[in-house]
Amino acid sequence: MNFIFGAVDKGLLAEIITDTDPLFIKWALHNIMIWNSDGIDGRFMRIHGTEDRLIPLKGNAHLINGGGHFMIVDSANEIAFIINQYVSSLVLD
Repeated sequence: MNFIFGAVDKGLLAEIITDTDPLFIKWALHNIMIWNSDGIDGRFMRIHGTEDRLIPLKGNAHLINGGGHFMIVDSANEIAFIINQYVSSLVLD
């Protein structure tokens, strides 16, 4: 699982996987496979890791160099900075 998620904190990833309901995992994987973003309106940004093996990069995104699927934990400060900059730019518009 660590290869797929690319987690730095392997212990935390193991805890999360152990604590996650298998029905939720099945639901989540199914919905990832059928996701259709057509018709989504509004201003948004995508943040994607260059090493995400679970959800391959398609389209435009703000890239986190070396970020895997678990980067929300491993790169939390960098992601928070990017989000805060984006939100600040919306307020100034």
